[in-house]
Amino acid sequence: MSEVTDPDLQPMRAWSTGDTVGRYLLVAALARGGMAELWLARQSGPQNFEKVVVVKRILPSIAPSESFITMFLDEARIVSQLNHPNIVQVIELGELDGSYFIAMEYLHGDTLAHLARAATQNGSLLPAPIAVRLVAEAAEGLGHAHTRRDVTGKPLGIVHRDVSPQNIMVTYDGIVKVLDFGIAKATSRSTQTEAGTLKGKLQYMAPEQARAHSNVGPPADVFSLGVILFELITGTRLHGDATDLELMARLQFSDPFPRARDRLETVSSQLDRIIAKAMSEAPADRYQDGRELAAALTDWLHTQRATPSALDVEALAKSLLAERMQKRQNLLQVAMTEAPSGPIELTPGFRSSMPGRTVYDGPPVQPPQRRRLAVWAVFLASLGFVGAVAVWNAFFSFSMTPVARPTRVAKPAAAPPTPAAVMPPAPVPVVDSEGPAPAEATDADAGALVVARVTGGAETASPQSERPPQVRREPAPVPRLKKGLLRLETQPWTEVLLGTRALGATPLVDVPLPPGTHTLRLVNEEQKIDRRIEVEIRGDETTALRLNL
Repeated sequence: MSEVTDPDLQPMRAWSTGDTVGRYLLVAALARGGMAELWLARQSGPQNFEKVVVVKRILPSIAPSESFITMFLDEARIVSQLNHPNIVQVIELGELDGSYFIAMEYLHGDTLAHLARAATQNGSLLPAPIAVRLVAEAAEGLGHAHTRRDVTGKPLGIVHRDVSPQNIMVTYDGIVKVLDFGIAKATSRSTQTEAGTLKGKLQYMAPEQARAHSNVGPPADVFSLGVILFELITGTRLHGDATDLELMARLQFSDPFPRARDRLETVSSQLDRIIAKAMSEAPADRYQDGRELAAALTDWLHTQRATPSALDVEALAKSLLAERMQKRQNLLQVAMTEAPSGPIELTPGFRSSMPGRTVYDGPPVQPPQRRRLAVWAVFLASLGFVGAVAVWNAFFSFSMTPVARPTRVAKPAAAPPTPAAVMPPAPVPVVDSEGPAPAEATDADAGALVVARVTGGAETASPQSERPPQVRREPAPVPRLKKGLLRLETQPWTEVLLGTRALGATPLVDVPLPPGTHTLRLVNEEQKIDRRIEVEIRGDETTALRLNL
C-alpha cells in the first residue's frame, strides 16, 4: 500500500459538532466505520433556504493512504453517474484542508436489517409481499447501475459487490434506497481489484466472488439479493452460525444451496423458484442483472390478492419502528433548530445485522468431499474414545484386582482334574516352545482349552467338559453427553460469544450447548457493553436467563 509522502501535507484534524465544512454545518455524528465517518449536516442559503444532508469523509487514521483516497474518490465518481429513485443521491464532492468529503442526501429511515429485526422482536416476520417489494425495489436500483452507460454509450460496468441488508435503506415513508458503492466495480475506477483479492460480506457473497474471480459481474449482486430475500421470507440465516472459515469453505465448492421451502413449507412454489434461480451456484443460471430479478418479483406480486404500495411499506415501518422513529425525529429537530453545542447521538442502539435463528437447520451445504471426511473423522474419533475408555477400564481393573497366577494342574488318578487358575478375560493361545510361531486362538480353541501353560516344553490342559466358569470383565459403557438448551434475553441486546464462536444476538432461543459451566461474553459496542457471565448447562434441560445490563 503506497503512502503519501508530500512533506507539505498536514495531518487531518478531527471533526466535531459545530464545525463548518464547505457549505455545510456539522450538527451530529451519525456513524463511523472502518474506512469513513458520516455526519448529519445543515446546508443554509438565502431566504431561509435549508437542506439536511449527510457528509461522508475518509477517516483521518487512514487518510495518508493513497489507495484509500483513490477508492473514496472512485465511489464519488461512480454514484455521481447514477440517477435513480432507488439509489442514494450524491450532491457534491468537496475538499477541505486536504480532506475529501462527499455530501449526499439524508434518508430519514432505517436499514432493511433494522426493519426485519423489529418485525422479529414483534413476534413475526415481514409479510412476504412486503419483503418481496423491498427486494424488488433494491433490484431496480441495482439494475440501473448494472445497465448504466456513459454519454458515449459505453457500458459503465458497475457491480456493487457489497449488497447486504445493512446497505439497503427503507425510509419511514416507504422508499427503498441502495447505499455504499465504496467497493463497487466499474470500468471507470482508477483502481481495479486484483485477482485473488476478496471484498464484501461473506454471508451474502456469491461463490465466484468468494473465489476472488476477476470477472465478477451483475449476477453476483443478484445472488446477494437472493440471499437477503431467502432470509426475510424464511426467518432463518442462510449459513446459520458458520464462521468465516466455514463460509469460505462452503462457497469454494459447488454444493447446492438450500431451498426456501426447505426452511418454510408455506413459501409459494413460484417464489421458491425465483429465489432458487437468484441463488444458483453458476452465474449463467441466475438472472443476469437486477432488472431481470425485479421483473420476476413484480410478476409474482401481481399474482397476490393485493400488491403492496409505498403506503403499505410506510405504515408497516411506522408501526414497527414508531418509538425509534419518534426518538430520532426529536433528536433531529433539536439538531436542526438549535445551535449544536456537543455530540448528538442520532442513532439509538439497535442491532444492525439480520435476525433469524443462528443455528443452521437446513440441508447441509458442505461439499461432498468434506462431508465424507467429516463422517470419517467423527467415526474415527468415536472409535478412539471407546478404545481409550476400554483401555482405562482394563488398566484400572488390573491395577486394583489381584490376579491368581496360573499353576501346574495335577491330574488325580480317579478324579477329574481341577484347574487352579481362573480363566483370563481373553482366549489364551496354545504355545509350543519348540514348535512353530504362536497362532491366534479361535473360538473353538477357546472352548476346548481352559488353561495352557508353557513349562519346559510341556503343557497341561483341562478338557472342555470340565471347564470352570469364566469371569469376563466387560468395559464400562461409554457415557453419552446429552446437550442442554440455552435461552438468553438481555436488555439492551448483545452479541453472545462462547470463546471464538458467535452464538448470535439476543434473544437466543434454544441454542444447544454441551453440559458444564460456560463463560459467555456479551458485547454491544453501540451501548459500550462488554461483560462476561458464567452459565451452567445441564443435559436434557433448558437454562433460561434474563439480564438487564
